[in-house]
Amino acid sequence: MKYLKIIIACLIITPSFALEIDEKLTLRIVKTSDTRKTVLINRGQEDGLAKGDHAKFYLSVGVVARGVVIKVSPTRSVWALYRLVNANYIKDDQVMKLKITAPVKITKDESRDLVGDDVPSRVSKDPRDLGIPLASGADDIELENEMGRADGPVFVETSFKSERINSSNKEVFGTFYYDSKSSTVSANSGAEFSGTDMSMILDAGLEYFFSNQSNWLSRLSLIGAYRMISRSTLAFEGTEVQENASLFGVGTSLYPLAKPDVTHRIIPFAQFMYFTGSLKSNYAIQNPSTATVGNQELSAVITMFSVGGGAKYIFNNGFGVSAKLEYQSRVDAFEADAANVSWDKSSSGPKIMSSFSYRF
Repeated sequence: MKYLKIIIACLIITPSFALEIDEKLTLRIVKTSDTRKTVLINRGQEDGLAKGDHAKFYLSVGVVARGVVIKVSPTRSVWALYRLVNANYIKDDQVMKLKITAPVKITKDESRDLVGDDVPSRVSKDPRDLGIPLASGADDIELENEMGRADGPVFVETSFKSERINSSNKEVFGTFYYDSKSSTVSANSGAEFSGTDMSMILDAGLEYFFSNQSNWLSRLSLIGAYRMISRSTLAFEGTEVQENASLFGVGTSLYPLAKPDVTHRIIPFAQFMYFTGSLKSNYAIQNPSTATVGNQELSAVITMFSVGGGAKYIFNNGFGVSAKLEYQSRVDAFEADAANVSWDKSSSGPKIMSSFSYRF
């Protein structure tokens, strides 16, 4: 119940979101540098901006500049302008709009400082780190201090900065649970039986993201998963039941509130999974006085689906954690037993899971 409350809270209070390519914002320039190559604007994380975002700045006369976010706070952001079309409009208190674009391609041809918007060959963060040709004076990042002087929250430098990792569109994830105990049951008649109470669950899978696709497709992912379940329990009269199952699954996740390539933000998601596999169930009787059958093993075909939701959190190094609440419905269709009777076992109910992941 504690984990359920955490998941629900994450889904309700998550305020952050990420702007997609072609989305627009109206802004006001709060401060400009002497060279007009660095600007502070009144838009920040609360508006969906993240470090590494690229955008065109434009007015009714057309595009006036293009830049990249190099610093961001909840309500402010600092932009390095690597292309100035009309510097006359880059001034304090100027109101204009920005349009999120794909990062520029890097070129070594000095006659072509910029290439038209295209799918990036690598993700840009600080343009000075990636070799984007900047005009003289574009690296005067003196406005970083202004983020604390201007109206609004004071910006504190921290390593927990939101960034996009859309060059990494695959994620491996896994969960492992194991519990094993030796058990003994004894009766006042002197009978005694030994066995094992054990439970093991292994989940592993791969999630694929459409990072560089259209807006709606970039919020979907495809999942392939493998699940192994092993259980055994010793009953009071000496009967031991063992089950071993292997399942293979496919599914999809939807990220409605935040794109899945943003780090250091809680990212809610909804998920649907379908599994199929096989099961071997062994029923062993150690006390002949309680039953006529001593030992029997049956195989079954498993069909299972789950639907649910949760949230994940990704670090800049690609590692992440997630938690989800899902509703499962499962049917085990057993083969005929010794009496030529076929059995179907149906089960359903909620399940809470957490896992670790790595994006690459």
